[in-house]
Amino acid sequence: MNGPPHLDAGRIYRLTPFEEVVAELRKSLAEGPSMALPQSVALGNGQQVTMSAVDRNAGVNRPGLYVLLGDGDAAVATLDGAALTARRTPAVSALATDSLARSDVQRLAVFGTGVQAREHVRAMRWVRPSLEQIDIVGDEPVATERFVAMLRGEGHPVGVASAADASSADLICLCQSGPEPVLIGDKVAAGTHINAIAPYPQEIGGRLVDDLVGLARGEVRRETADEITIFVSAGLAVEDLVVATLAARNAGLID
Repeated sequence: MNGPPHLDAGRIYRLTPFEEVVAELRKSLAEGPSMALPQSVALGNGQQVTMSAVDRNAGVNRPGLYVLLGDGDAAVATLDGAALTARRTPAVSALATDSLARSDVQRLAVFGTGVQAREHVRAMRWVRPSLEQIDIVGDEPVATERFVAMLRGEGHPVGVASAADASSADLICLCQSGPEPVLIGDKVAAGTHINAIAPYPQEIGGRLVDDLVGLARGEVRRETADEITIFVSAGLAVEDLVVATLAARNAGLID
């Protein structure tokens, strides 16, 4: 007996453009219960920071096979789990960036050279077309140069940067896991927005606050031009469900 149709990574990317994913995430999250109110904490240089994060204890899709269930728990489709994560995580960062980053940011810094770094470059350029420069910080010089060359091939204005230089960018995405901090706190400029892909508690300090719903509802926004804002993304099961449902709908598998 044939199983449900499978959506591989390539199809998921084609079926889930960022603009549609962000719109669906905003709608679905705004309908959920409010998780918390934003709070302010101090970054290392004493400036005030508004922090918001998703629930670290919530379910999260792991790379592998994702099964989308329909009415009666019948399987509608199976999907590449790694591709879902690669799509929904930067889309959630884009949603947060749309609310928290200044509208005129010109310089993006991305720490990391993996899939999340690649997809965050694409997502940030979509949500902030004002970006004119992208700095890439990587651990391994050869891999970093290869990563930069790939992004240049897509038309992105990218170059290799040191952690010290990149820490002063207008918009920062931390997509590089590791035991040691890479973001240099005293280099972070007023008005910067930071997207931190968990685990990154050591990078920014302070207490994490759950308020993704508030972002989706427009209740959490940048209050001043000089405010440093941080969004810490650790993943919610509903995010995977939103992307999987959108992919299946655009593939004609569900209404």
